[in-house]
Amino acid sequence: VRAEVSPWLAHVRNLEVVTPAAPRPALPADEADADAASPLAVLLGTAGAPDASAGSRRPSVPLPPVTGPPPPLPDATAVSGAAGRPFEVDAGVDPHPLAASARSAAFTGGNGARVQVAWVDPGLLQAYRSMPRLLRRELPGVGDEAYRAVIGGGVVARRGGHVLMVIGRMPGTSDRDRDRTFEAVARAALGPP
Repeated sequence: VRAEVSPWLAHVRNLEVVTPAAPRPALPADEADADAASPLAVLLGTAGAPDASAGSRRPSVPLPPVTGPPPPLPDATAVSGAAGRPFEVDAGVDPHPLAASARSAAFTGGNGARVQVAWVDPGLLQAYRSMPRLLRRELPGVGDEAYRAVIGGGVVARRGGHVLMVIGRMPGTSDRDRDRTFEAVARAALGPP
């Protein structure tokens, strides 16, 4: 888009579309197409997206192949150590809906704090890669590749072909401390780079 913005109050005037947005990929038309794409890729609109040779704006970078099962999820001791406060396993929580093969764990702490970690479909990492930079932050030193969502602080990190997600809520904690906690939990779960 092109817009005229006033210098003092940043009022927008004369807003016009310069180049129309690229069409969004359609959902698979039949079951054969649906089987070719992961459910997460379909949900995020990345299934059937055009490749770089067809002129897409953001070519997808291939992930390394998944070899073997993911490492074990961290336990309450590791999460507590990374968070700098006590957490306990919450066995009553269902696995996260995006967790691959129900590989998910939830931890609760004082004041309603909750941290959930899960090994997820690698398509979620591609979704973070595709986010505009104003919505995500790269996290150097966390696994092989990691991102944090600016809103909510969720972390998605990769070790080889496996992708870990760390999300939760930390009532009474600043966004900065919440972000540091989620990053530290991801670092503890993935080990040194």
